Amino acid sequence: MASKTTIWDQYQGLRAESAMLVTPDGWPHMFEGLPIHSVCQAYVNKCYELNGVTSYLRHIIVHNEDTVFIAWRKDWAARQDWPALSWDAAVKSIAAKAPLLSLKAFEALVRRDHRSTAAKFDWYASAIAEFENPLKRKEKHE
Repeated sequence: MASKTTIWDQYQGLRAESAMLVTPDGWPHMFEGLPIHSVCQAYVNKCYELNGVTSYLRHIIVHNEDTVFIAWRKDWAARQDWPALSWDAAVKSIAAKAPLLSLKAFEALVRRDHRSTAAKFDWYASAIAEFENPLKRKEKHE
């Protein structure tokens, strides 16, 4: 199987970035700058500093050509770790780039490694459900 090299400049700070690799079997793997067994090899090629503080890291990632690398910007000021507000939006944003994404595997990864994001997605789903059915809402308040 052929390999592919991805170069990723990971910015640090208030709007840091995250990344994920989705393998051909649909499993998502969070990329944290280290090799992932059977998924990728990785190393930091350069570390750029500004005023003595790391501003970004340049990663060299070698992976299977059928594995998809996805990166997005976090926004700590808005407390947004994922580029979405809901399960549906998160899955759509990732599946647009990695159509083989397993929905069950993605949900398991978020619930295991990003509990606050899972809680936010669950809260959003329940809020939407509450307002989609006015009869249930009326019964709750009676």
